[in-house]
Amino acid sequence: MFPAAPRRRVARLAVIVVVALVTLGQIVRPGLNQDVRYVLGVLDSAAGAGLVWTEVWAHRPLAARGVVALFDALSPGGFMVREMVFRAWCVALAAGAAVLLWRGLLAAGTSRVAGSGLLTGTTARLTGTAAGSDDLSDSRTPQVAAWSALAAGAALAWAPGWDFAEPEWFAAVLAVAAIGLALISSGERTGSEGRAPRWPWLVAGLLLAVVVLLKFTTAATALAALLVIWAINRSRGVRTAVVTAVASVALFGLTVLIEPREWQWLRDMPTLNPPFSPGSSLKVLEGLVNSTVVSPVTLVGLVAVAWLLTRDRSLRRLAVVALVVLVVLVAPFVVQQQNFLYHLAALPVAAAGIAAAVAAYDPRVRIGLAGTGLAGLVVGVGVFAVGPRTRSENWWVGAIVVLLVLALGCAMALLAAIVGRHQRAVAPGRPDPLVAGQARIDGAGAGHGTVGGGAALSVLLIAVCLAPLLVTVSPRTAYSFSLAHNRTTAADNLSQTQAAEQRWQAVRSVLPAEDRVVYLSFAAPYWLGNPSPCRYVSPTFLQRARGERSDVIADTRSYAENLDCLHDVKVDAVVIETGWFPIDKARPEIQAAVSARFDCDRHPEIEGLRICPRR
Repeated sequence: MFPAAPRRRVARLAVIVVVALVTLGQIVRPGLNQDVRYVLGVLDSAAGAGLVWTEVWAHRPLAARGVVALFDALSPGGFMVREMVFRAWCVALAAGAAVLLWRGLLAAGTSRVAGSGLLTGTTARLTGTAAGSDDLSDSRTPQVAAWSALAAGAALAWAPGWDFAEPEWFAAVLAVAAIGLALISSGERTGSEGRAPRWPWLVAGLLLAVVVLLKFTTAATALAALLVIWAINRSRGVRTAVVTAVASVALFGLTVLIEPREWQWLRDMPTLNPPFSPGSSLKVLEGLVNSTVVSPVTLVGLVAVAWLLTRDRSLRRLAVVALVVLVVLVAPFVVQQQNFLYHLAALPVAAAGIAAAVAAYDPRVRIGLAGTGLAGLVVGVGVFAVGPRTRSENWWVGAIVVLLVLALGCAMALLAAIVGRHQRAVAPGRPDPLVAGQARIDGAGAGHGTVGGGAALSVLLIAVCLAPLLVTVSPRTAYSFSLAHNRTTAADNLSQTQAAEQRWQAVRSVLPAEDRVVYLSFAAPYWLGNPSPCRYVSPTFLQRARGERSDVIADTRSYAENLDCLHDVKVDAVVIETGWFPIDKARPEIQAAVSARFDCDRHPEIEGLRICPRR
């Protein structure tokens, strides 16, 4: 994957060892976040009562429930083992997507038609295959392809705890795989007519259709992937887009045929989201700051784009495409207005890929990008030394820090551009020393000479550009800087899993494992696993029917069906998570249904749960 100069091989091996160790740690240590456990608990409790995953409401479309159900079926064992195996399968999927991306970029870079996209000639320049088009005359293809794929794979495998295994995360994984597949045959020709095989971009279109259906708002991730494909190879991008559009409609129709309520849930789900208000813009800004603090690699990607903007016209076009991709990935977060950071799960993946590609392409900007990466790592780890309460009350401090790192990185990139222009102005015929040095390094890698420590330094600088991805490894790093779950770390998550059996033993003294229940709880289905005959194991419609949205939600059919669960004669008890579902603040009909059929005064509250047996 990399040029084979001896010292570069040593540096490459060091990078591979670090990546492998960090990845192993990310499989063993963090556990699964509260949302993934929530979906697993919903599916488990429903299955215990004879319901299958297609029939159950889990605040996730059928495609997302299906993916989680598949990975769960492949993950046997108790809580801790189950979560490690689940994470291992997810990491394996991310690794497979990264390999496909590498193969695709390599094929597109070595193809004669690589420049046939929107950025005619620019893609070939970025991969170094357009001879004589830039002062970087040697091929960059293997290096750009390898580092971009490694960056995307690491960003997925080491994703922040709140992102990992969410529908948006799976969407990002499949989008990366789809980009690789769509491009993988760009350099191949088969058959008597010399045509490229069709199956890779057909499969890519199907994968992007699944991306759309994972959560519908993930259509933005599919669109971003199509933009990348189109920028590299226009005809392949158009074909993949057509397949994606047709397959999305067809698969959604199949979804409704499998479970007709999917159409009802799609119509009712928007009532659960808060309405847009002018004051929400500030909260969105806080959310973007939180995402950047937790994933500082986004800053490195932005600096890389800023550097492209200082270059010639063709590279500025590439910068515009990169900016459009990043804006498209941010759009769902802004529209949903919930400040759940996993809505931005694809953003650091794209930013990491952009940063790695630019750093691998041109040595002139590597020091600037590496400096930004190092600053991002230090800041990303350091800010979590401050207590969660202080962070919640002073999120603007995070904003200032983010802006300072971004300004520092842009200044270094701009300085590199100015120095390069000055050198060309005072000595037009003299090659840029940084570029000449890189050419010697790559020449040695191809067997055309020898090189000293520069090869290792080249690998080291590019690796440091991606150092912010290691922020998630820090034991202090929480799921957010100042928003929800800003106290939750990987260590906290793991301790919950380790103590699960002992913690819930007291509940078992009043609620036998075989009793059928209705859950008015977010977390209890996963930890208790009592069967629930209600298809609304997750009582989202009942829980959110409060405040100004109360009547709007109560008018939906899904709310009525959820309320009917409390009247089911097969139910032995109601489990109320008092912190998440304060029954005294619920709508009158919910309170009436609970008090009429269940005795909530018989047992004291245990572990934040109130167990209400049937009267």
